[in-house]
Amino acid sequence: MSDVRWGILGAAKFAREFMGPALTLAPGGHVAALATSDPAKADPFRADMGGGGLRDIGVYVMGGARFATGREATDVRARIQWEDGVDVYAAITAKFGDADDVNFTSIRMHPRQEITFHGDAEVLRLPVPFNARVFGEARLELHRGTETITERWPAVNHYELQAAAFNRAVRDGEAYPCTLEFSRGTQVMMDAAFASAA
Repeated sequence: MSDVRWGILGAAKFAREFMGPALTLAPGGHVAALATSDPAKADPFRADMGGGGLRDIGVYVMGGARFATGREATDVRARIQWEDGVDVYAAITAKFGDADDVNFTSIRMHPRQEITFHGDAEVLRLPVPFNARVFGEARLELHRGTETITERWPAVNHYELQAAAFNRAVRDGEAYPCTLEFSRGTQVMMDAAFASAA
């Protein structure tokens, strides 16, 4: 696969994504700590509210891989651990063209997030791809042989940028960068993961 989204990485060979915020329950079953999201949101431990790791944070890793590759996932396979009807850990493998993809999500593991794309020429690593300023500094590392080029965005808040883009779409008619069709594609990948683990 040689997609323009991979840029100078060369032919894509492998992608790996992790996301594992720490969630704990307080007495009574309510969320006591939510490392990467707003604590006021729906409880990710409640199956009747659509909770679970893939629905809460899996969309980030799956959508991120789809966006970066410009491809749809095939050969999706998942191993999922459940607690009270809620997925708390998922290990997923897939193909994006010729590239292998491996991702892990968990609402029970120590907080961690990262995306790495390996090409035949270079490696691109994003140590904090999803929750900049909350989880850490937004940073991109491009590894080329023994050289590492680093770009930093210390003040970026992607949630503010997303809200501003949505407001411009509603008020000014600008095209919204993430279409419903794209989001539906991420849901198709998630559905394939759930189906393969059944």
